[in-house]
This record gives sequence, structure tokens and C-alpha cells, in this order.
Amino acid sequence: MPHSALDTSTPAGFRAARNRLGWSGRRAAAELGTTQTTISHWETGRHRICPRAAQALVWRLELEGERRAHLATYQRAESLDVELEAALELNAVLRLERLDADREAARLRQQLRDTQAQRDELRARHAVYDRLIAELNGTWPASERPSRAKPRRVYSPAAQEAARVLGVELGERTTERDVKHAYWRASQLTHPDRNDGEGGEAFMRVTSARDTLLSELRRWA
Repeated sequence: MPHSALDTSTPAGFRAARNRLGWSGRRAAAELGTTQTTISHWETGRHRICPRAAQALVWRLELEGERRAHLATYQRAESLDVELEAALELNAVLRLERLDADREAARLRQQLRDTQAQRDELRARHAVYDRLIAELNGTWPASERPSRAKPRRVYSPAAQEAARVLGVELGERTTERDVKHAYWRASQLTHPDRNDGEGGEAFMRVTSARDTLLSELRRWA
């Protein structure tokens, strides 16, 4: 209830106003220039409330409201001042970080330019080397020019024997698939399960030949 809604000329309004101010009966008597007994008589309705005391109570309520409003405004101003100071400090930190970021970006841009220059220089040198090699190749006899073809396969004696066991024809185009297919055919003929438990030695020889040939082909891959 606002202060203006309190009728301090009535016992209930007077008591409500005093309680709102937080005054005891003794404090109210001292503030209004009367006695504690008189205050009690006013609030119980035994005596008519003095109009001047009733008006003084209203004014004190208004002053107290303004004091509290001013205090809240002052506290809010202090809080805003603290927030402003923190914001200014943060802004200073962000400016320093922005300067550091700008310097780092400038360093990276320079590094990129240096790298691009080095790349262009290497490309130019590579082009010179390609031209020199082309000129040299043009002056060499055809029989002495370096060949880029793969070297011819020269199979080891062990690989040749393994090919004989499996029935594989060795050549430049022999593949692992050829060896595995030949092994499958040979294993069908020598596996003990298909020969009443016999032929174990032949099967092992076929398996060893497969492993030897696969190892040889992977060496040429």
C-alpha cells in the first residue's frame, strides 16, 4: 500500500505508518515530540490523534521512501560503475588480443608469400632441369638413352622348380592369380583327403611351391 493510501488520522493507519517506518512506541514519541502513553492512546482510539502528528508521520513516510529510492539508485550506480570498469578492462584485453592476432596474421601472410616465392623458384629450376635432360636425351645415341621400362624378370632356380611342380609357365605376365589357380588344381590331385590319406608329401611339395612362387612374384611387383 502506498504512503498516500494510509490515513494516519485513524488508529489503524497511524499504527501501520509507524510499523512501516520501523519505529517503536518510544521512538515514535521521541520523533513526534510526545509521550509513549499518548502514542498508545492514539493507536487504541482512546484519544483523538493530533493532526500535526498525523501529517508529520506522512511526511516521514515520504522522506523514508525517497531515502530508500536514493539509496537503491546509489547502489545501482555503484554496481554500474563496477560493471563499466570491468567492461573497460575487458575491452583493453580484447584490443591487445586483436593486436596480437593482427601481428600473427601479418606474419602468416608474409610466410605464405615467401613459400609461394620458393615454390615458383623451384618450378623454374625444375623446368630448367627438364629442358637440360631433354637436350641431353636428344644428343645421346638411342642405344644409350636411359630406359624407363621395367627390368625383365629373371626367375630364380627355386622359382623355376616351383613352377615345374605346379605346372605354371613363367613369363613377364605371370600373375599371382595364375599361381593360385595352378595350386588349386594340383592340390585337388595331391590332397590326402582325396587320396585315402596318401600323398601327404606331394601335397606339402605343392604347397611349398605355391609359397615360393608367390614370394617371387611379389618381389617383382
